[in-house]
Amino acid sequence: MTSHPFSRRFRLEQWHYIKLKILSESPLPTSINDVVFRMSIHQAMMDTLGVVGAGIKLEVIDWDEKEHTGIIKAPQSELISVWGALVTHEFSLASQPCVFDILSSSSQLLSLAV
Repeated sequence: MTSHPFSRRFRLEQWHYIKLKILSESPLPTSINDVVFRMSIHQAMMDTLGVVGAGIKLEVIDWDEKEHTGIIKAPQSELISVWGALVTHEFSLASQPCVFDILSSSSQLLSLAV
């Protein structure tokens, strides 16, 4: 067996955290709760990736009703699929067209605290 002195194996983190914001052309009502946020994410996954996308295990870690920002946890192995589904999805809230804006992402939750 040959040793490679400059090669190192880094373990990928199991989860990836994504900080999102719901954007619209005009101000959204302040009554957007975490259930609406969860359903919008689920709809994005379902519309883009079908039943397979809806089956990806996503978890909402945090939701700010005033700023319309939230943090979700996604499997590292599905990050590209989740990212693509979120940024290409358009939906309607209170009769206003909306999109998801990804503010930041990291494999460490602490780095999204700022």
